[in-house]
Amino acid sequence: MSDQQEPARGPLAFMARNHVAANLLMLFLLVGGAIQLGRIKVESFPEIDPRTISIEVPYPGATPAEVEEGINRRVEEAIAGIEGIERVRSTAREGAGLVRAELEDLADDRQVLEDIRSAIDRLQDFPPEDADEASIVDTDAVERVATVVLYGQASERALKELAERVRDELTSLPEISLAEVSGTRAYQVAVEVAEDRLRELGLGFDEVAQAVARYSVNLPGGSVRTRQGEVLLRTEAQAYGREDFERLVLRSGADGQRVLLRDVATIVDGFEDVEVLSLFQGQPAVYVNVNRVGEQRLLDIARAVEDFVGRIELPAGIEAELWSNQAEMLRGRLDLMVRNGLFGLVLVFLTLVLFMDLRLAFWTTLGIPVSFLGAFLLIGPIGGSINMISLFGLIIVLGIVVDDAIVIGEAVFSYRQQGLSPLAAAIRGVRQMAGPVSAGVLTTVAAFLPLAYTSGFMGQVLWQVPVVVVTVLLVSLLEALLILPAHLSSGGQGTPRGFLPVLQERLRTGLAWLVERGYLPLLRWALAWRYAVVALSVSLLLLTFGLVRGGHLRVQFFPPVDSDTLKATLEMPLGTPAEVTKRGVERLLAAAEVLRTEIDAAAPPGSASILRSAAATVGTRAFAASGRPGDEDNGVVGAHLGEVTLELLPGEQRSLASSELERRWQAGVGEIPGAVRLAFNSNMLRAGDDVSVELSHADFESLLEASQRLQQRLAEFAGVSEIADSFEQGKRELEFELTPEGVAAGLALADLARQVRRGFYGQEAQRLQRGRDDIEVLVRYPEAERRDLGSLYRMRVRLPDGAEVPLRTVATVREGRGYSVIERADRRRVVRVTAKVDAEQQSANQLNSLLKDDLLPALQRDLPGLGFSFEGVEQERMESLGSLFRLMGVAMLAIFALIAVQLASYVQPLLIMSVIPYGIIGAVLGHLLTSYTLSFFSFFGLVALSGVVVNDSLVFMDGFNRFRSQGLAAFEALIETGRRRFRPILFTTLTTFAGLAPMMLEKSVQAQFLIPMAISLAYGVVFATAITLLLVPALALIVEDARALIERCTGRRFEDAAAAPQAEVEGEVQY
Repeated sequence: MSDQQEPARGPLAFMARNHVAANLLMLFLLVGGAIQLGRIKVESFPEIDPRTISIEVPYPGATPAEVEEGINRRVEEAIAGIEGIERVRSTAREGAGLVRAELEDLADDRQVLEDIRSAIDRLQDFPPEDADEASIVDTDAVERVATVVLYGQASERALKELAERVRDELTSLPEISLAEVSGTRAYQVAVEVAEDRLRELGLGFDEVAQAVARYSVNLPGGSVRTRQGEVLLRTEAQAYGREDFERLVLRSGADGQRVLLRDVATIVDGFEDVEVLSLFQGQPAVYVNVNRVGEQRLLDIARAVEDFVGRIELPAGIEAELWSNQAEMLRGRLDLMVRNGLFGLVLVFLTLVLFMDLRLAFWTTLGIPVSFLGAFLLIGPIGGSINMISLFGLIIVLGIVVDDAIVIGEAVFSYRQQGLSPLAAAIRGVRQMAGPVSAGVLTTVAAFLPLAYTSGFMGQVLWQVPVVVVTVLLVSLLEALLILPAHLSSGGQGTPRGFLPVLQERLRTGLAWLVERGYLPLLRWALAWRYAVVALSVSLLLLTFGLVRGGHLRVQFFPPVDSDTLKATLEMPLGTPAEVTKRGVERLLAAAEVLRTEIDAAAPPGSASILRSAAATVGTRAFAASGRPGDEDNGVVGAHLGEVTLELLPGEQRSLASSELERRWQAGVGEIPGAVRLAFNSNMLRAGDDVSVELSHADFESLLEASQRLQQRLAEFAGVSEIADSFEQGKRELEFELTPEGVAAGLALADLARQVRRGFYGQEAQRLQRGRDDIEVLVRYPEAERRDLGSLYRMRVRLPDGAEVPLRTVATVREGRGYSVIERADRRRVVRVTAKVDAEQQSANQLNSLLKDDLLPALQRDLPGLGFSFEGVEQERMESLGSLFRLMGVAMLAIFALIAVQLASYVQPLLIMSVIPYGIIGAVLGHLLTSYTLSFFSFFGLVALSGVVVNDSLVFMDGFNRFRSQGLAAFEALIETGRRRFRPILFTTLTTFAGLAPMMLEKSVQAQFLIPMAISLAYGVVFATAITLLLVPALALIVEDARALIERCTGRRFEDAAAAPQAEVEGEVQY
C-alpha cells in the first residue's frame, strides 16, 4: 500500500480522517467543562473533615472533677467498644463535659453516630440532675466566610439586639443559611430573692421556682366544636419580660390577699452572670459570623454580605464593617494561581514554538485548555472544588499535560519530513506512539492516584492535587489520541516565510549540532565506560541521602501557610478578675499599634497601613472557636481569657510574611505578668503544635512531675517557646461535709449541695423562647449576696421536717483547690505538654526524635508506669508519611505492571524505573539552590515525580526496542535511539520545567508553602532527564552484556524481547 494512503481502519484512523467527529468531541469537552466550571464549588482551601463525633453535656455550676465523674467517664465507658471508633478523648471543664470519638478512616460516620446515641440512651440516670441533655453531633466542616462587626458607643443590649436583627436579615438572603452572633453574653432572666426575705415569708427557692413554672405558661386546652365551627382553647400567660414576671402570683391567701413576685424578688432581665467584653478599633462591639456549609459557594456568600453591609441602615453612633472577609483572600490567591498558570502556559507555548512547526505547536498547546476544561466534567461530580490547592494541581500538570501530544506530534512531524501526506503521517504517527504514550500517561496516573488516599490532616489538604492531575491527564490522553491527529492531518507542506521560520531553522540546526557534537559523543563515552557511569551515579545517590540525613538540608514537615490575620490568645490564672485580663489585652493592642507605626513609617508615602483593624475580646474566645460542634473553644468563657486578632493587609499587597510580623509583635509584647499562657499564631492551616506530647500515668502527682520535668528540658533548647501543659490549678473551692448534727437531722449531702447550688448558682425555673433565643430563667440570691462569702455562712438550710437552721450547724466547710480542666484519652487522665519551635533556630523533627529516643525513655525509667504518645505535628507526620510511603509502594507496583505489559519484559521495567531515585537528587539540589526546606509538600512532589520521570525512559526504551527489532546491534541501537529520541525527551522536560517556573519564581508570601512541591517536580524532572539520556542506555547495555554472558555460559539463546514491536513499526497494528 502507498505511503500516501492509509486504510481508515480502527478508531484512531477514523478520528484522524473525521474532522467533524474530532471537533464535536473537542467542543463537548470545552463547552461541558465551562458549564461545570460555573457550577463547581469555590473555597479558600479544601474542607477538612475532623472525622469526629462529639458528645457535649452542659452541667452548669459543676466542677471539672464532678463533670469528669458524672459525665465523661460514663460516656467513655458506654462508647468504648463501638466499632469504627479509633480513639476516645474527653475534656472536663467547669460547667460542661465534652467527649470526642475519633473515627477510623474507613468508618461509616452515620452508623457510628447512631451506635453512640443508642449507647448513651441506654445509660441509667444520665445525664445527672441539673445537667442539660447531651448533644451528640457528627462534627461537620464549617467555614467562616466573613464577619460583620457592629461597633460604637452603645449598651451591650442595644448592640446585641442590633446584631440579632442583622443576623436574621442575613439568613433571609437566599445565598446564606448560617450566621451566628458572637462576642457577647447569652440572655438570662434572673429572679433574685434575698435570704432575709425568704426567711421572713417562710419561702424556699423551690416554692419560688414552682410558682414561676406554674403561672408563666402557655398551654393548649383542646377545642370545642360549636355550630359556628371548631374553637381552640388555650391558656396564654407566658411571661417574656421583666414586667410580665413581676406580675406573677407567688402566693395567695384565703382572704384573697396575693403576694406577687415583685413583692419578694427583683427581676433582672439581662445577661448570664459572666464577664465578656468585645472591642473593635477600641470601641464596644458585637460580631455576626457568616459561615459556609455544604456545597455553598464562598464567593456568592461574600458578595451577598458585601452588598448587605453597603446598604444597611444603622442607628446614630453605630458603624458596621465587613471584617476577616475570606473572599478577599480567596480572590487574591485565585488571581495569584491563575496568573502563574497563564504565565506558565505562555512559556510552554513559546518553548514549543521555538522548536516545533507553528501549526504543531498551536494544536499541541490548544490541548491544554481542552484538557483542563474537560477535566472539570469529572472534578465536580467526584467532590472536587476550585481552591488554592486544586489550582496548584493545574499548575503542576500544566507542563506534563502536553507530553503525550508532543510525542505524537513529533512522530507525525517526522513522517511528514519523510514525504508522507499530512493524513498518512497523522495516522501512522498516532498508531506508532499510541502504546508508549498511553503507558506513559498511565504510569503518571498510577503515581498520582494513590496520593488521593493519604491519611491524616495533610491528606485532606492535598487530596485534590492527584484528583486534578489524574483527570486532566486522562482527558489529555483522549485529546492526543482522538482530536490532535485530525488537526494535524490537514494542511500542506508549504514554504514557511518570515522571521519565525528562520529562527526555528537555526534552532533546529543548533539542536542537531548539539546532538551530534555534544550528546552522542558523551553517550558513546557513557556506553564505553558503562560500569563506571553506574558506579558514579550510585555514589551521587548515596551522597544525596547523606546530605539529608546529616542535617545539611533543613526539614520542616509542615511549613507555615501565611495568613492575613495575626492572633494572640491570653490565659491568666483561673479566677483572675476581668479587669486584670483586660490590662493584658490592652498591652497586646498597644504593642500592635507600635508595630503598625514602625512598619508604616518605613513604607513608601501613600501606602496602605499594614494593619487594617484590631479586634479584642475579654472573657471568651470569639475567634479561636471555629463554630463547629465539638470544638473545645466553643462556649468557653471566663474572666481569665483574652484574645486579640489583627487583620493585616492582604498578602499580595505586602512584602512581609505574617510569620515575621508575628515574631516582631511577640517581641514587642514581651512577658505579661501573671500570664499562664500567651500564644501567637499567624498560620492559616495548622496540623497541630510543633511539639505535643501526651503523658499518662495512674498516679496524677507522678503525671504532673513528669510534665514539669519535660517542660524544664524543653526550655533548654534554643528556638523553643510557648512551653505549656494542659494542667492548670483550678479556682478556690469550698468543700462541704455534714456534721453529726446534720446527719442526725436527716439531712442528706445531696440535699445540702442542691440548696447551696440553688442559692449561689441558681435554680432553673423554666426556659422560655424569645425570638430565636432560648432563655434560661433562674431563681437565686441577689448579686451582692452571691459575691460575699459571709452570705454563704449566714445561709439557712431547710431540713426534711421544714425547719431551717444555719449552714454551720449541719455542715463543715473546708477550703481547697481543684482542677480547671481534666483531660482524658482512652479512659486515662492525661496531661499534654506543648511547645512552639522556631524553624530558623531548631528543627521540630529533630527535637521530636530526641524526645522519642532519649528524653522520654529517661523519664519512663525515673517514673515507672509513665506512658507517652505524640500528638500535633509529629503525630501528623508519622501518620501522613507512613501512609504516603505505603502508597508509594502501591504506585511502584502499578508502574512496573504497566511498563511490563507495554514492553513485554520483566527486566526493562526495572531498568526504566531505576531513574526514579535519581529524581530525588534533582529535588534535593533544587531545594539547596533555592534555599527552601524539605517539607511534606516536597515529599508529596517526590512521589508524584516517580510517575513523571519514567515517561522519558519509557520513550527511550521503546525506541531502542524498535531499532533492535530492525536488526541493529545493541550499541548502534542505543546511539540511534539517542539521536532520534533526544528531541522529544528534551521538549517534554522543557515544557514541564517551563510550566512550573512561574510558581518557583513567585515571591508572594501567599504561595511560599506550595513552592517546595514545584521544586521537587521541576528539578527532579530535569536531573532525571540527564540520567535517562546517559544512565538508562548504560544500564541497557549492561543488561545486554549479562544476556550475552548467560548465553555463553549456558549455551542457550534467549528470545530477544525487543522483537515485539516489529509489527507496529510496519504500521500493521490497528488502533
